[in-house]
Amino acid sequence: MYAEVAIEYPVKSLDKSFTYLVPKEFYNTIKVGMKVTVPFGNKVLNGIVTQINDIKPDYDIKPIKSLENTECILNEEQMDIASFLQKETLCTMISAYQTMLPPALKIKTQDTNYDKYDIYVELNSDINIENYIKSHQKAHKQIEIIDALKDGKKLKKDFPNSTLRILIDNKIVKLLKEKKYRLIASDVVYHELNLNEEQQKAFDSVYSNINKYKVFLLQGVTGSGKTEVYMHLIHKIIESGKTALVLVPEICLTTQTVKRFYDRFGSDVAVFHSGLSSGEKYDEYLKIYRNEVKIVVGTRSSIFVPLRNIGIIIIDEEHSDTYKQDSNPRYDAIEVAKFRAEYHKCPVVLASATPSLEARARAMKGVYQLLTLNKRANKMTLPKVSLVDMTSEIRKRNLIFSDEL
Repeated sequence: MYAEVAIEYPVKSLDKSFTYLVPKEFYNTIKVGMKVTVPFGNKVLNGIVTQINDIKPDYDIKPIKSLENTECILNEEQMDIASFLQKETLCTMISAYQTMLPPALKIKTQDTNYDKYDIYVELNSDINIENYIKSHQKAHKQIEIIDALKDGKKLKKDFPNSTLRILIDNKIVKLLKEKKYRLIASDVVYHELNLNEEQQKAFDSVYSNINKYKVFLLQGVTGSGKTEVYMHLIHKIIESGKTALVLVPEICLTTQTVKRFYDRFGSDVAVFHSGLSSGEKYDEYLKIYRNEVKIVVGTRSSIFVPLRNIGIIIIDEEHSDTYKQDSNPRYDAIEVAKFRAEYHKCPVVLASATPSLEARARAMKGVYQLLTLNKRANKMTLPKVSLVDMTSEIRKRNLIFSDEL
């Protein structure tokens, strides 16, 4: 068995796969998208497996040294997104792979272990507990711990260490490690609101196209209730067994939006943005990878998370330039969103009170379907707007503020 590996150097001259021999002990473990270490010249480098085959090259090849992160690999869709990025942005393939991963899982060598655990104790079912109690009737603290763990209970490790150590040494109890996440969602406290006529019309237009690729531009004045339309759509999507991806432009907006999603959907939500620590990003990425959440809310980089079975992608404030990455690879998150939506055959909703010229033009040409919300959801009147010709004001030396303003 042989593997094609893209190595960690993001330079054009090395932007290709190199063939390595797969040792027999890796046959049942190695997969496309997995991080590996390989010999390269007189160094050992990291890389990503891009292909596995049985075609032996007509030259001598070296074996793969080790497999890394065997429980968290780039999936098939992410590999396809990387190819799309390479063609669209002319970046190297390894740069595209790096973009998919949070800092804790980057292709470079990592010395930090980001996993956190809660330690629990439980009775060892292979030992006759009653015989132990009879022979240790004066060990009151030990018996107290044993009684607390009966009937299959497990408790956090907060007993006196000396007493617990005796029980562990005698194999009466055993320790369990359970993965602990740094971010915990709040309880659901949301009361569903009824949609008004405009909101319902927008909802129906999107939901009637829920199982096919289509792009919608939802243009709604400030306070028109665009978010409530998202909420209703996402609720229906996750009821059908699918997932939802929501992008917002700024970290400050993320905090507000995430609270609303936590209040409505609780622990079904994962967040992903640059304001999180490396450990928090690692945890949220694992939640998504392990299918433990149904909704992801985040900024630009969250467009690459390994969310499966996507039923809708929503991009709030689509006019924001923060959706465009200004360093290599210089991608546009909206274009990546459309690629993923086509992959999953689901709709994309671009929402804004002031759409970009590109989005508005495409909506007017019928490339996107235009949905409008012209009234505020709370029925408050819109503010009066006056247009002032500054030409005459400048003659009066009003260079910045007009008399009216």
